[in-house]
Amino acid sequence: MSDEAFLFELYTEEIPSFYQIRAISDWSGKLLKQLKENLLEFSSIETGGTSRRIFAVIYNLKPNQISERKKIKGPPQEMCQKDGKNTPALTGFAKKAGISEEEVSFELWDGKMYATAEINTGGKTIHEVLPVIFENLIKTQAFTRSMRWGTSAITYARPLIQYVAMYGSKVLKFESEFWSMIKSSELPAGHFILGPEKINLNNSLQYIDALNKSGINVKPEERIEKIRKMLNEVAGNDSVIINEQLLDEVNFLVEKPVVIKGSFPHEFLKMPAVVILSEMEEHQKYFGLRSGASETLSNEFLIVANGNPNDAEALENIRKGNEKVLRARLSDGSYFFNEDRKKKLFERVIDLKRMVFHEGMGTIFDKKERIKEISKSLAVYIFPDVNGDKLIRACDLIKADLTTHLVYEFDHLQGEIGSIYAEMDGEEKEIATAIKEHYLPRNEKDGHPESKMGLLLSIADKIDNIIAGHILGKQPTASQDPLGLRRQTLYIIDMLIQNKIDLPLSQIFSQFIKDVYKITEDKKRSALTEEIVKFFKGRMATIFEKEDLDRKFINAALGTDNENMSQLFLILDVLRGFKDDERFIKVVDGFKRMNNIIKDFQTKNTALIPDVVKNIFELNEEKNLHEVILKFNEKRLALSGKSREEYEGVFSYLASIKPDIDHFFDKVMVMHENEKIRMNRLAVLNQAVEYVKNLINIEMLY
Repeated sequence: MSDEAFLFELYTEEIPSFYQIRAISDWSGKLLKQLKENLLEFSSIETGGTSRRIFAVIYNLKPNQISERKKIKGPPQEMCQKDGKNTPALTGFAKKAGISEEEVSFELWDGKMYATAEINTGGKTIHEVLPVIFENLIKTQAFTRSMRWGTSAITYARPLIQYVAMYGSKVLKFESEFWSMIKSSELPAGHFILGPEKINLNNSLQYIDALNKSGINVKPEERIEKIRKMLNEVAGNDSVIINEQLLDEVNFLVEKPVVIKGSFPHEFLKMPAVVILSEMEEHQKYFGLRSGASETLSNEFLIVANGNPNDAEALENIRKGNEKVLRARLSDGSYFFNEDRKKKLFERVIDLKRMVFHEGMGTIFDKKERIKEISKSLAVYIFPDVNGDKLIRACDLIKADLTTHLVYEFDHLQGEIGSIYAEMDGEEKEIATAIKEHYLPRNEKDGHPESKMGLLLSIADKIDNIIAGHILGKQPTASQDPLGLRRQTLYIIDMLIQNKIDLPLSQIFSQFIKDVYKITEDKKRSALTEEIVKFFKGRMATIFEKEDLDRKFINAALGTDNENMSQLFLILDVLRGFKDDERFIKVVDGFKRMNNIIKDFQTKNTALIPDVVKNIFELNEEKNLHEVILKFNEKRLALSGKSREEYEGVFSYLASIKPDIDHFFDKVMVMHENEKIRMNRLAVLNQAVEYVKNLINIEMLY
C-alpha cells in the first residue's frame, strides 16, 4: 500500500451553489499547497462535489512524508549573546528547533550572522498529517455567512453530517477533538431522498465511478454538460435559452438531474418576454424556450430537478407542482404589468421627486436633471452630432421606470423595463435604446452601450455617482466601497479606452462641480477636482498592476499632466513591451542623468536656463543630441493619441537614440568654463528632459 489513492468526502446539508463552487475551487488550491508544504509525495489531486458533498482524491499518495535535514535561521547573533552569555532569544530558538543551546551555530545569512540550527523534518505518516490538513481546510473555508448547529463548536456554511476518509481499501478514522464532532462513515451516502442507502466501494479509486453508477455525478464539469445535453434533448425542436449563470447554479442544486418540460397559459405571453424569463430564472430556476428557430418566447419551459427518469408518476407530480407555482408568479407579474401600463413613462417622471437618491444629493428627479446637464456638456467632447432634443428627452425618461411595479419586483430589470415601456409609448427607438443601455456595464460580463446616446448617458450617469460620492465624503477606503465608485470608475475608463474618447478630466470635473453641483468656492472645487482625477488615475494604475507592469513605469506614465485615459492606456500598454528592453532602460538612465544635472544646477543657482542657441555648439555630439531630441519631439507632437502603433514608434525612436546620449556624455563637458557654452549645454539637456517629461515623468522612474 505504498502508492494508493486517498479519498476524503465531506457530506453536509445542502449548501448554496455559489458557496460550494467557491469551496471546491479553494480546496483545490489550498490542498495542493498544504500537501507540498507537508512534504507528502503524490502524483495529482482532484476535487469536486455537489450541493451536499465535497470531495478530494489524492492520487499515488506515499504513506509517509519525505524525510530531510535542513538549516533554519533564528535571531541575529547580537540578540542571542550578550556579555558572553546566551539570551532568552537563543534559548527559545533552540527549544523551537528541538536541539540544545550548544548545538546552535552562527552562520552568514544575507550578509549578517544569524543563529542557525540543523533539524530533521518530515517522516510522519499520513495518519498524522492528513487529519490536520483537512481540519484546516474545513476551518479556514470562508463563506459570506457561516453557522453553528446544536452544541457543535464548528462553523460552516451548513451542518456537517459525516466524512469518509479512505486510503486504498482501508477506512481511516481521524482522531482529535475536532474530528470527534463529525461522524465518521465507512461509505459515502447516496441521494438523501432518492436513494439514501450507503454506496459500496472497495477502494478509494472506485469513488467517482461508484457514485456515477448510483446516478450521482460528483464531477461538476461533467454534471453540467450532462444537464446541458438533457436540456437540449427535452427541448426538441425548440431552442433553450441558456443562462450560463443559472446553469452553474442549477448544477449545484441537483445530484440526480432529470429535465422535465412544463407549460403556462398563452395569455401570459402578452407580457414582455424579459419579465417572464425573470420570473422563471430568478425565482424558479427554470429555463425558457424559443419556439422553433424563431426568436419568439414559447409558453413552455424546462425544469431541472432531482428525480428518477423511470418514475413517471413522480415526474408528473414535479411538473404539475412547478407549473402551479409559475402560474401564480406570472399572474402577479401580469397584474404588475397591467398596472404599470395605466400610465405612460413620461407621466411617471414627476414621481421621481418622491424617491431619494442619497441624503444630501436630493431625489432621483434631481439626479436625472444633473445627468441632463452633464451629458449636454460631454456631448461636445464625445459625440457632438448627437441630436440635442432627443438627448434631453432620453435624460428625462432614463430613470422613470424606477417608479414601476415591475422594477420594484425585479430591480435588475431597471432600464430594460423603461426601454420596453418607452417603445410601447411610441418614443423613438434611439431613445428607448439609450434608456436600456445607460446602465451598462453593470458588471464585468456586461457589454458596453452600442449606441452613441447610450454610451454618452452611461458615462454621464456614472460621473454623477462618482462626483456625488466624493461630495458626500463616501470615497472608497481600503476595505469598503459603499457606493461602488471603484467599479464605476473602471467602467468609465474602459468605455473611454474602447471608444478612443479624449476627455480633459480636470476641465470637465471642475466645470461640473461648479455649474451642476453649485460648488463655487475655488479652493473646495479645486480640491474635489484634484481628488477625483487622482482617483481615476489610481484606477488606471490598478489595471496595470494586475497585469504585473513595474510600478515605476506606471507612476512615470500617470505622473504627467496627461489626464486622457485613452492615451494613458496606450502609453502604459506600449511600456509593457519596453520594460525589459535594455536599450530603452539605458536611455531612461541617460535622461535621469540629464535631469539630475539640471536639478543640481537649479539648486545651486538662481539663473534661469536659457533656450538653445545652435550657433554656440562646439562639438558634433551636442549638436547631434539636440537634433535627435527635436526629432523626438516632432514625433511626440504628431501623435494622434488613437493608435498603439504610433506610441510604439515614438518609444522605439527614443530607445534608438541611446548612442547619441552615450556619445554626448563621453565627449561633452556640460559644466564648461565658458558660461555661454555651459548654459547652452544645460539648455540642451533641459530641453531634452522637458520634451520627454511631456510623455513620461522621468523622476517617477527613480
